[in-house]
Amino acid sequence: MVGQRNLLDFIKNLEIDSDFFRNLPRVFKNRDALTTTFIPDELPHRHEELKTIAQYFGYALAGSTPPNILILGSTGTGKTVTVKKVIQMFNSTVSNMRSKNIAKVVYITASSTARNTLMLLSEEIDPEDKKVWSLSFESAWNKVYEKIKHVKTIVVIDEIDKMMPNGSKLLYYLSRSQNISVIGISNKINFMDMIDDARVISSFNPRKILFRRYNATQLADILRYRAKMAFYDGVVENAVIEYTAAKAYQNGGDARYALDLLLYAGDIAVRENIKKITVDLIDRAEDEAEHEYLRNCLRDMTVYHLTMLSILLENGCEPKPLGDIYNKTKEIVKEKFGRDISSRRLSDFMKELELMGFVKTIKVGRGRGRGFSWLVEIDVSREDMRKTIRDILGEYGIV
Repeated sequence: MVGQRNLLDFIKNLEIDSDFFRNLPRVFKNRDALTTTFIPDELPHRHEELKTIAQYFGYALAGSTPPNILILGSTGTGKTVTVKKVIQMFNSTVSNMRSKNIAKVVYITASSTARNTLMLLSEEIDPEDKKVWSLSFESAWNKVYEKIKHVKTIVVIDEIDKMMPNGSKLLYYLSRSQNISVIGISNKINFMDMIDDARVISSFNPRKILFRRYNATQLADILRYRAKMAFYDGVVENAVIEYTAAKAYQNGGDARYALDLLLYAGDIAVRENIKKITVDLIDRAEDEAEHEYLRNCLRDMTVYHLTMLSILLENGCEPKPLGDIYNKTKEIVKEKFGRDISSRRLSDFMKELELMGFVKTIKVGRGRGRGFSWLVEIDVSREDMRKTIRDILGEYGIV
């Protein structure tokens, strides 16, 4: 009775009646088709990558251990959905085989430390085993390995860069163990540079598969395919699809961003009882998508990127000397992770931030004959960025 009364109060406070939910405009046929968790039947313009990954997975079904693989590419290039599609196909094949224990796939998203990532792996393998959280890393690993060592096991670690720099320890155990293949997914092209243990580099030694950015034509094909599943007939015309694809291409060829534009435009249409998605709605949806895109990008970054951005956000909007940012970042990384990081590496991270449009560097002369210095400042909206960065760095124990 309490639950029913709460629902009635909820509806009354919104000044709507129970018919509201039944009379929503016919915009979405299957809204899920535009979300990141949806795995479609087809993956336009990713057939070659899908076949290559499926080939490696297939070795496990033949009784061989697949090679380690590192799947690289920018955000929104289809890395995760392609791997999940292969996993779906793989599991379907295994379920139809006489021997169900010949091979298995375990998919996880990395945590901020090697130990927490190992715990997630353990939970995925055996959800009932909660005692593993109280064990040391080595004891937990031994327990996990005991459960999978007799089966060809493909361990997929999405956002594998998140567990670096100390994630090398887990990567060492995984890549040195029999019957285990590691599939890492990352949008950090320089991921291998994050591994500071030569033994891990040698044992992991992955085959690399690069997912390149989509062009405008490819984005339009993806949007047409998803829109046909997501919307009722006549809701989205081809001109709107082309317009949305062009916007996403200008934003770096990110398919996830393109899908978000359609998704948010559809939500606006439902909210305002509009029966067709127009170019105007796409423009309005862009603001909502930009906020979400910013949060997603920040969550994909390394702790070094985020620490530098956090330092830049301190003490107002004034540009800050580049050297000061580097020195403060080194100090924080040394304090929190016990490791040194070179100015060259920090320079690479800062260049990546500039390429992504988060910061801009300014060359300032020191006066006649005195050379010049570099200043750096945030180049995007600060409000959402500040809160999101603090949340993520809080997970690392930095703020």
